[in-house]
Amino acid sequence: MSKHITFRDATPEEASALSLLNARAYANRDESPYPETGDDYITSLIEERMTDIEGSWTHVAVDGEAVIGFVLTYPRPMDEESADVTPDTSQLSFIAVDPNYQRQGIASALINRAVEQAQKAGMRWMSLWTDEKNNEGARSLYEKKGFALTGKRRDAQEGRFADQVVYQMDL
Repeated sequence: MSKHITFRDATPEEASALSLLNARAYANRDESPYPETGDDYITSLIEERMTDIEGSWTHVAVDGEAVIGFVLTYPRPMDEESADVTPDTSQLSFIAVDPNYQRQGIASALINRAVEQAQKAGMRWMSLWTDEKNNEGARSLYEKKGFALTGKRRDAQEGRFADQVVYQMDL
C-alpha cells in the first residue's frame, strides 16, 4: 500500500461520491461500462445507513484529496425481517476500492478498521453478504480476514435478484 494513503471518517455529504466509487468497483469486476454517476438507489441506501442508523460507521481511504475506498458498517440486531443475523452483530454493508487501487491492501486495511470499530462498540460478530458469482477475489479476502461462510440467501433490490453468500466472523 502506498505511503500516501490515509484513512478518515466519511461524511453523509459524500454519499453520492461513495455510490459512484462502489459502481466503478463493481463495473471493473463485472466488466460493465465504467459509470459516470452512482446509482440513485445505492446513494440513498448509503446516506440512510450513515445518518439514520445509530452506531453506523463509515471510513474512507484517501490518496491526496481523492477518496479511493470506503467501508460502511452498522449494528444489525436480530429482528423478524433479519432472521439470518445475530444480536450484537456489526453488518459490513459496503466495501469498495477504486479499480486503480485494488490489490494494494486497501480493502484489507478498511476491513481491519471496521473490525476494530465493531470491537470498540462491543459487537461480538461481524457479518456480510456478497454476490456468490464473479466475486472470487473478494470472497478470498473475506476468508483470509477470518470470515467463515455460513449460508446463502437470495437478495432482491429494485427488481434485481442476486444469489449471495453469507459470511460471519467472531470478534
